[in-house]
Amino acid sequence: MVSFAYVAATEEFSPKDLLDFALEAESYGWDEVWASDHFHPWSPRLGHSPQAWVFLGIIGSKTNRLILGTSVTAPIFRYHPAIIAQSFATLGYLFPGRIFLGLGTGEALNEIPCGYQWPSFKERFERFEEAVKIIKLLWEKEHVSFKGKHYTLKNAKIFDKPSKPIPLIIASTSPKVSELAGKYADGLMTLQVSEERYKNVIFPSFEKGAKESNRDISKLDKLILLHAGYDSDFKRAFEALKPWKPILLPFLFNYPIYDPREIGSYEEMVSDEFLMKNFTIFTKEDEIINYFERFIKLGFNRIGVSVSGDVKGFLKLCGEKVLPYLRQNSK
Repeated sequence: MVSFAYVAATEEFSPKDLLDFALEAESYGWDEVWASDHFHPWSPRLGHSPQAWVFLGIIGSKTNRLILGTSVTAPIFRYHPAIIAQSFATLGYLFPGRIFLGLGTGEALNEIPCGYQWPSFKERFERFEEAVKIIKLLWEKEHVSFKGKHYTLKNAKIFDKPSKPIPLIIASTSPKVSELAGKYADGLMTLQVSEERYKNVIFPSFEKGAKESNRDISKLDKLILLHAGYDSDFKRAFEALKPWKPILLPFLFNYPIYDPREIGSYEEMVSDEFLMKNFTIFTKEDEIINYFERFIKLGFNRIGVSVSGDVKGFLKLCGEKVLPYLRQNSK
């Protein structure tokens, strides 16, 4: 059975709006809520950045069945991996079986403002792998000591552990991190790329990592994080997506560019045509169904979508029409 998630874009909406959207999602039968985990938004036009873990705690207390997690948390600088392990153990303790932790290698946007340097991918990957090991050790063992290149633990222990294990999800579009997901994680989260990249790069690397660790790949989840615009009026949906233009520039993810004001100034570098090519815009039910079906056929069993525009209208339409149809026809 495919699980469907509303992705709360903490960069785009206030905490109050996100809370309202999450409650709507549960009422309309969505299965999960994921929250992006940012210190800053991508641009002043987006204009928000509530703390994701606090938000998830509130959502957990006000809902009954939603699966909740981050998409994604970076365990490399501003969050020490031991604090991440402790925080999500607490969430898992309070909401048993409803919490997962999504991890990624991070963005300069969130780390440099907190006083850290933005290192090479090599160092970020080293830090990331050590962090994953630390989090798993703290969840699974009693007193943990760890001496790595970047992190150290001395007889650390999480005293309040959840009754049910917390699934660990690793986000990746690269072969190296996808392989790491296969080795350590309970699932791989990725973004919208070409079908060829899924089939020839991401999935084979994920499977390679699982095989090397003697893990059954069929028991690991495949998650896709999508972003779309929705409104019954195409133009309004398109306009709602425009503040996201800068994230289509690859150099933002590779260089120490961190000030939302600077990033926002790059919006004019992205044409309307390029935006339309890289984001999907929905105005009606059958467009959403056809779009989701593409990813179900590719093998994704958890589909998350962040939506700009008429969020409540999208949640309602999907809850009443799209999700029931897909659940009935994707078994």
